[in-house]
Amino acid sequence: MMFRRLEKPVLFLFFGLFVSAAFFLTYLFQQTYREYAAASDRHQQTITKLREAEAGLREKETRLSRLQHDPAYIERTIRMRLGWARDGETLYRFEEPGEPR
Repeated sequence: MMFRRLEKPVLFLFFGLFVSAAFFLTYLFQQTYREYAAASDRHQQTITKLREAEAGLREKETRLSRLQHDPAYIERTIRMRLGWARDGETLYRFEEPGEPR
């Protein structure tokens, strides 16, 4: 008889513990998922930066190779950057309006 009187309260206690545990685990799962999503975003950003850096490296390696092996590229680069000319050539410089001299 005494056990019958305790069945309902014990069942309610276990049900309450089960519901509490479910809410707690749901909260932990949501927190973990948010951390995972943030880490995934950082990972994607890092991959993007890596790809950009690799592309820049390839461009610089190509330019270095051309500077080491292509005399025409070297001459063209010197002429553009330093404004050099060969003997007998005349250089004309055009300034845009409003540029300081």
